[in-house]
Amino acid sequence: MLRFLMLSCCILQLSALEVEGKDVEYLDLSIRPDWRLTSIADVHEEISNRIKVPFGESSALMSNSEQAVVMSARSNVTIRQCLKLLEKHYGLYYVAKKLHLSVETKEEYLDRQRKVVQINTADYLVFGNDAALIDAPAGDLISSPFGGGSASLFSDFERQEELQESAEMSSFEILNDILETSSQQDSFGNMLYVRATTDEAGLIKDSLRKIYGIHVNNRSYRISMGSLPRDAVVLGGQVTADRFEQLRKQLMNPEVFECVAYNNQVVNAGNVQEGSYMYDFDMVTGSGGLGALDPQVRVMVNGKSVQLRFLDGSSYSKLNIKTQWAEPIEKTAMGYNQLKRLYPGVISAEEGNVDVESASVVNGLSGFLNLHKRWLWATHEQIFYQGDLRYVLHAMQGDKRAVVLVEEIK
Repeated sequence: MLRFLMLSCCILQLSALEVEGKDVEYLDLSIRPDWRLTSIADVHEEISNRIKVPFGESSALMSNSEQAVVMSARSNVTIRQCLKLLEKHYGLYYVAKKLHLSVETKEEYLDRQRKVVQINTADYLVFGNDAALIDAPAGDLISSPFGGGSASLFSDFERQEELQESAEMSSFEILNDILETSSQQDSFGNMLYVRATTDEAGLIKDSLRKIYGIHVNNRSYRISMGSLPRDAVVLGGQVTADRFEQLRKQLMNPEVFECVAYNNQVVNAGNVQEGSYMYDFDMVTGSGGLGALDPQVRVMVNGKSVQLRFLDGSSYSKLNIKTQWAEPIEKTAMGYNQLKRLYPGVISAEEGNVDVESASVVNGLSGFLNLHKRWLWATHEQIFYQGDLRYVLHAMQGDKRAVVLVEEIK
């Protein structure tokens, strides 16, 4: 999110051609540029010969004296106009005095103007000591083979390693990535120290104010999940306000979830019910060699849930929304019987024979298994929208039609 706030401190619009004093008459002299891949050193020599006043070049510019210049004019232009064009296209900065003309690169000029600026980033809700937290996903509406331990809801929403990597990067470190300037930066706690010009410091603070605006900005959404008759005419996607209101009034047994999310925050809501059931038996050995059945229990979760995250753009908004709807249809029990078997009586240690008279018949053990049929519906939509959001999702549900209505609450 924060990475899209690019800070362009290196392309500041400087005031063209600084003139000190009033009587700088040589700026009004004319010259006709005819430079075709001419070195900057030769260009400056020609200008110096024309104005006939000392012309000083910075050390950085002298070390790059072979920089090529392309400029040609059909008629004469003033020295003033010529210097302004060179400033605009070749990153130069000229200072004209009555008896002297000097030139340096704009970067050299900016570096001379820079001073250490102290900014408390906590004033803008950017903290150097806190990791950027992402909400954990909710439980899945499926049966768990681990005795009810919840699995990741919508497991493809974010990879766990990506979540961990994001959590390990502080918002202050993200801010440092934004400040991609040639000026030096350092930090101590929440304090940011930057060597910057007045204009650059203003741009940094403007970016911090944008980050603050993102942090405090939130959206409210209402998600209604209900049913309509099977033959109801429903169109999916973005619909008009009148049609959306009509569908909401027609919903049968609606469940409504209202979610408030900050920019890029994951929010979960739901109404679910858990129930345990026996899905298998393990044969174990009981006392005296008798067999026993060990029931295996799982947890089944039914209900409705929603997970959403919105991103605020400059001209549009994006809503990443996922829903799950799990509804039981049938539940039956299947009996399980262990066959009867003979339990031996007294065994003669000497002869190894069974005393049949003391033998007995043991009844088999019995139990039951649960068999379930459920209607499951999971959706994943990435909605890009401008203005009001009124979005419709629907699917067949037996003799009914399941409908999900998504709207932004102003």
